[in-house]
Amino acid sequence: MFERAGDEEERQSDLPWAIDRLRAVVADLDAVFQPTEAQFLGVGAALWRASSVLGGIGEDFDRLSRLLTAAEATRSAAALDAAVRQCATVAAGSDTIVAFLRQMDGAVAGAGRPLAGLTKIVGEVGALAINAKIQASHVGRAGVGFSVFTREIGHLRDLADGAVGKASRRIGGLLAAIRAAIAAEEDFERTRAPEADAVRAELEESLAALTRRRGLADESLAAMRERSRAVAARIASCIGEMQIGDLTSQRVAHVRLALEIVRSLIDGSTHDLPALAQGLDTPRKVALAAAVCRLQGRQFDRAIRDFVEEVGKLKANIEALAGEAAAVVVRASAIFGHADGQSFVVDLRHHAGRAASLLATYAEARAGVRGMVATVVDDLRGLETDMETIQSVDADLRIMGLNASLNCARLGPAGRALGVVAQELRACSHRTEEAAGAVSSVVADAAVVSRRLADSIEAGHGDATALHATVADSAGSLAEFGKAVDRSLADILQVWTAIAELLDQTFRGLSLHEEVTAAAGQMSSRLSEIAEGLGSDPELEAAVRDDVSRLLAHHYTMESERLLHDLFDAGQEAGGIPAAAAPAGNDDDSVTFF
Repeated sequence: MFERAGDEEERQSDLPWAIDRLRAVVADLDAVFQPTEAQFLGVGAALWRASSVLGGIGEDFDRLSRLLTAAEATRSAAALDAAVRQCATVAAGSDTIVAFLRQMDGAVAGAGRPLAGLTKIVGEVGALAINAKIQASHVGRAGVGFSVFTREIGHLRDLADGAVGKASRRIGGLLAAIRAAIAAEEDFERTRAPEADAVRAELEESLAALTRRRGLADESLAAMRERSRAVAARIASCIGEMQIGDLTSQRVAHVRLALEIVRSLIDGSTHDLPALAQGLDTPRKVALAAAVCRLQGRQFDRAIRDFVEEVGKLKANIEALAGEAAAVVVRASAIFGHADGQSFVVDLRHHAGRAASLLATYAEARAGVRGMVATVVDDLRGLETDMETIQSVDADLRIMGLNASLNCARLGPAGRALGVVAQELRACSHRTEEAAGAVSSVVADAAVVSRRLADSIEAGHGDATALHATVADSAGSLAEFGKAVDRSLADILQVWTAIAELLDQTFRGLSLHEEVTAAAGQMSSRLSEIAEGLGSDPELEAAVRDDVSRLLAHHYTMESERLLHDLFDAGQEAGGIPAAAAPAGNDDDSVTFF
């Protein structure tokens, strides 16, 4: 604006232009950083909230990991492991029981043939009793009585018939019960054995998953503790980087103060200036004002550059913290979570419930077979009693037949026909003895099989019943264990998800560097415009360097600006704000403020 040849009056007349613009720049400097205060407050609040959570990564995982090794979890795992073995037994089918039952069925059915023979013999005894009455009536004319003999034959025949009928009914009932049990066992094998195999596989996978998750939790615990330390260091860096707001505000305040002094110098509005300034002529004042404007423009640009750099670092660190929080959510979900949002214990609970239900059905089936065996044992004892009755009848018939034969022999020809009847009766007795013995032998064999089956069922039923109770109790323990894990996992996911979202929103909303850069660019242009408008005088440039120091020393010293640089240096050592690079080849910068 001013030419070197211009006179002082021309310079004096244009000074109000510079004064007005300096006054406007000073007034607008505060507006440059006004948007940053609210954002920095929001960032600070987010970091304060996040720091209370992020530092507890290790503790949160430690709490969850302890749940996986708690007493309830250990007891439940042991019960489920026993259930795996029992399910393997169930899955193997009912071959042993069915084999026993088929042996019993064969044995009991084997009694049918001799029992049918007994039925025929008893029928023959009835016919002999009728014939004996007829023949006894003929002998009775000779004065010999056989009424007792004929009456007893009929009585013994009725006893034998009743015993054989009971035995037949018992055998029919036994065969029906045994065959019903065989059908039930075969049906159980068809329907429940595959389910038992599936439940066993589920339990094995669940227990393996529990072991894997325990291992992952242990591995992650150490990693999370290390991550916690890294997060704490990153938070400290964020806090250090946030100091850039205060530091930049101070640097801008320095710029504003320097510009106020220059404005006072050229408009003479204040007398609080060094004596040197009071005696400067207009060209010297103009040159001094231009130098200070250029210097403060560079100072302002450097402050803004440092600010933008630190805000960029702050933003990167906040983004990294958000990633850390999100990674905790992912890791916790991977170790402890389930597809439906609950913990993985929901699978254990489900499989334990299925195992308990299966074992209850298995125990019920064993109880049914056990009851059937008890009935069979009772009926076999009844058969033994029936055979004892028949054998007793047989003995009586034999004695009566012998006595009748002896009496008929004494009668001679008159007793010959009745003797034949007595002899046939004795023959029937021998056949009855053989048939009854055959039935008794079969019954004894069936009794041995039934005892072996009863022993097998008793052991299996006791194991199944006890294990069902244990697994059912384990299912209850798993429910409580699952609730504890669900609550702890839900707390972690809720808190850490909220922190991740908060930090992500903070990161995305952090636009300080963009807003300040735009405003600062306009401010720098205005200072350059003022400096250019004031012009420059090469002959005065060397002199004004000393003038700048003496002019500002009373209000704003080089030492105060160096103090800010020391703070930047300290931040750099702590991993925070780096020191500004020293200017090169700029005498004005080397004289003042840097």
